[in-house]
Amino acid sequence: MPLVASVEPSKRLTLKILVIVAILVAVAVTKPQTDERSLYGSANEKRSEDSSLGDKLDSLTNYVGILPQARAPLIYSKQYLLLDATTSEIIVSEGADTPIPIASTTKMTTALVASSLLSLDKVVTISSKPPTIQGSKIGLRPGEKITVRDLIFGLLIYSGNDAAFALAEAFSGIPGDYLQFVQQMNKFAHVNHLLKTNYGDPAGLDDETGRSTPRELANVARLLLQDPILSKIVSTPETTVSSIDGQFTHTLKNTNRLILPDNPYYLPNALGVKTGFTLDAGHSLVAAYRWHDRILIGVVMNTTESTITASATEMNKLFRWADRFLVLKQY
Repeated sequence: MPLVASVEPSKRLTLKILVIVAILVAVAVTKPQTDERSLYGSANEKRSEDSSLGDKLDSLTNYVGILPQARAPLIYSKQYLLLDATTSEIIVSEGADTPIPIASTTKMTTALVASSLLSLDKVVTISSKPPTIQGSKIGLRPGEKITVRDLIFGLLIYSGNDAAFALAEAFSGIPGDYLQFVQQMNKFAHVNHLLKTNYGDPAGLDDETGRSTPRELANVARLLLQDPILSKIVSTPETTVSSIDGQFTHTLKNTNRLILPDNPYYLPNALGVKTGFTLDAGHSLVAAYRWHDRILIGVVMNTTESTITASATEMNKLFRWADRFLVLKQY
């Protein structure tokens, strides 16, 4: 595990160069290399990003260090990671590049793809399929008419599997067909250089096909947090959405205990992002945390303890460890 100690002044330039290289790698991972529009951006947008990259690198004056007295955090899960979202540098980790089942953390990509390919105001008529999906559901009814925006609320806040499949059907336009949407999810992974990520369905129920790594999940979270609408949704503690005629209402409480003010695991600086659970994936959580001028992204996958609060417990410990033992250091 990388524990960053103090750096001699003579080595600062070398360290800054290494961090700049890390940023360039992060850009390659999270910025698409194509000129297609919608899901993958445009060539003009790419050129604009490239032209400002040098300025951003020149302005980089500090990095995240670990105090010399720090010990590695005791995180009881099979894999975990803490990443600096500014540089994409891993601060501490266990199994950062191990492909594993990812359960409902899949829905970060579902939301990114849906918001890119579908109008948020598009009205979706729910078919007979989504209400029958197993697991967590927001309670969609066959024939209900609801917007894509409200389905994404149900997807990210309450982790609705029915909302995930409804969004997939909204893209294909064919009741019961979610595979066309999954193809777009896998195209998203390919274009963004998520080389160990694959999706089998829009909800994360397929543990055999749906795989990623803690590092790549953290980079998906970085992309989501760059979207102002999605970042606001994942930080919403609770809300209610309705069908367009008001006949059906769905009360949504966030499954991420870190952002619920009345929850013992609440952290004021927590920002979202997404919980997950299946029997194979275990209790998992991808979360973001505001720390000084940085955003830290934590990933806890398959906790040792199999309880509904286990991932919140371990992520709370990881972010508190960061508050205690991390420090910003100058180049």
